[in-house]
Amino acid sequence: MAEIDKPPIKAPHRKNKRKKILAVIDLYKSISDAPVGQGCLIDISYGGASIESTVIFAKEQPIILNIPLSETERYSITGYVLRIQELSLQTYNYGIRFEKMSFMERLKLITRVIPLLLRERPV
Repeated sequence: MAEIDKPPIKAPHRKNKRKKILAVIDLYKSISDAPVGQGCLIDISYGGASIESTVIFAKEQPIILNIPLSETERYSITGYVLRIQELSLQTYNYGIRFEKMSFMERLKLITRVIPLLLRERPV
């Protein structure tokens, strides 16, 4: 069963500014051919992300977020579960911290992935 945290206390500031984004993503527990389910990307920065899902993850568990950029292109980010908050019956909000990224990976995330997701935000 997932380890549940108390409601998060707002930090006075973040090292990496998060961009609010709503996007459906595939979730993987490890490198495999099939996702374990889907989730909703709530916000993202190059340091981490917040997602909501009905898939149960444990604290410190490795996770791969597979973000669709187009019909044929996807962007995968590896991280681990830092925080778990139960929202409602079988729905969880996860705080994800990304693993150390190379300069080129961060550059692609900041210049291509986040702007593309922000453009496709529903009105």
